[in-house]
Amino acid sequence: MMWSNQFMYGGYMWVFWLAVLTAGVLVLKWILTPATPRSEPHQDAQIEILRKRYARGDISKEDFEEKKRSLTI
Repeated sequence: MMWSNQFMYGGYMWVFWLAVLTAGVLVLKWILTPATPRSEPHQDAQIEILRKRYARGDISKEDFEEKKRSLTI
């Protein structure tokens, strides 16, 4: 019983509050950081191929727009 009182009122109580403070800071950082959409490198390569095909005249503008929309969804 003596040891638990020492833990609560002295010795290692600062470890608990340090953990609570750290968790609070991490939660605030997570909440306040805006979510940035990350595009996949594979998707970027596919869109680049699509642009090249459109530039060569292999596909029409309508086809290009349709395929680009389907890749970005």
